[in-house]
Amino acid sequence: MMGPCLAVAILIAASSAQAASIDSSFTNLDFDASTQAYFPGGFDNATYNIPGWRDYTAITDGGIEFEGAWWSPYQAYSAFVKTGEGLYNSSSYVIQSGDVFQVSAFAKRWNANDLPEMVVTLFYGADPSMNAIGSFNTGALTGTWTSYGSTISATAGSVGQTLGVRVVGAGTWFTNFDELSINVIPEPASVGLAGVALIGLLTAARRRVR
Repeated sequence: MMGPCLAVAILIAASSAQAASIDSSFTNLDFDASTQAYFPGGFDNATYNIPGWRDYTAITDGGIEFEGAWWSPYQAYSAFVKTGEGLYNSSSYVIQSGDVFQVSAFAKRWNANDLPEMVVTLFYGADPSMNAIGSFNTGALTGTWTSYGSTISATAGSVGQTLGVRVVGAGTWFTNFDELSINVIPEPASVGLAGVALIGLLTAARRRVR
């Protein structure tokens, strides 16, 4: 019979192979730490408080709005950005060798005549226009809030650098998005070691039963 210590050890080994959220290493990924709606001048105007976010391009019509606005933001404060314009957020997370990032967000379009898309890119270092790690494109958005996501693997050059994320509107007209989230999956070697540990623990348990 498996003892308490063995059970705990197996749980610890198994949990080490699960993805872990690193949202807290960024500031305001979900926009809800904002204190007021602001548009169309961008995300880093000194007069308004949208913590964590900065303009990636010149913003002619973009910002955030609180739920209840005419275009139905997703939850509390949500962002919108026009095609060709973008914003970014830098974190304190230091990229490790073998990291695989799960990136997701909710997004939608304003109306049926629009065909906007959203491009999400992970980068490293202080300059959001340099050092891209990888990207994904949502394709044409629908008029319903939908979750989009992908996995992006760390590159050799990114190891030891801080992680950042940028979002750019593509397609036509406006992209609306919210609840951006980033998880990191342990490197495959760590997952393999967890599996070996589980096998070893189970084998030891069987021997004790005999």
